[in-house]
Amino acid sequence: MESRSVLDRLLELAVAVLGEPVSPEASRENTEAWNSLRHIELLFAVEEAFGCPIPPELWPQLDSIQAIASWLEGAHVP
Repeated sequence: MESRSVLDRLLELAVAVLGEPVSPEASRENTEAWNSLRHIELLFAVEEAFGCPIPPELWPQLDSIQAIASWLEGAHVP
């Protein structure tokens, strides 16, 4: 069985949290459902799903699917 990529797993989480389809280009700026509360919920879901705590000082910077995926990949998340 082939393992799913970080991006695929993240997109699945984002859909579950935001309640609407999202693309790899989704961000707080271009996704209406991605408000401040959903942003925190998404980051908590990411922490839980990937087992990787995100330092709160990084939360404002992690404002897009690509930014979160890049951070996860840099954190060497399996």
